[in-house]
Amino acid sequence: MLATVAPTATDYADLVNLWEIDCELVYDGNQSLLHRFPAFFDDLARVLHRHGKSARFEVYLLHRHFPMFEDEVLVETLDREAGAWRLQVQPTAEVDRSAFVPVTFRFKTRERLLELVYTEAALTRGLDEGDLRCLDAFAAVVFEHGLENIVGVSLVHREPNGKDLQLFSEGEAGGGARVQVSVPVDAISDETGTIITHYRLIDDVWRCVLNCRRDSDGSHS
Repeated sequence: MLATVAPTATDYADLVNLWEIDCELVYDGNQSLLHRFPAFFDDLARVLHRHGKSARFEVYLLHRHFPMFEDEVLVETLDREAGAWRLQVQPTAEVDRSAFVPVTFRFKTRERLLELVYTEAALTRGLDEGDLRCLDAFAAVVFEHGLENIVGVSLVHREPNGKDLQLFSEGEAGGGARVQVSVPVDAISDETGTIITHYRLIDDVWRCVLNCRRDSDGSHS
């Protein structure tokens, strides 16, 4: 069964910067992951249904937003009043592991599940044995299709009142903090330059549920 492992700075550095991702993975007509790898998504849907986990896991486009250093991790928190999600770099020693659980992962090998992002334990539960059995089959599909360097997995934990999420801002906040903020929108954009980062199986249909938009001049919002 898969074993989870904590990330290092090298693990984060191995990920492609979100704004340097292969242009063919940018949503442009029918060039999203969903359209490029339909057999993968079909096979994965069968795995999720077989394990009863279609509402538990979603597909995640592997990427990074910030430079990371040793003894740092990515922590996600929810602004409950605004419904916005804040992803921020924090020193590992300052993260209370009883209050945060890993929520986004990379299949480092067939046996190792690399933790990438942590979120509030109040928003989701950690992985149990049933989850790990499903993820073992999930990993088999990922490696069978040769997508281990392209896709990972995330727990379904963002429920913005029936809305989708879109990256609103990213950069260095006061004091040099590395921060990304995503906000709920009525529907994610499907225009050229939009990078879809999360896909979820809803009513037997794969849906894009979180994206980031890259403008024609190369900037992003």
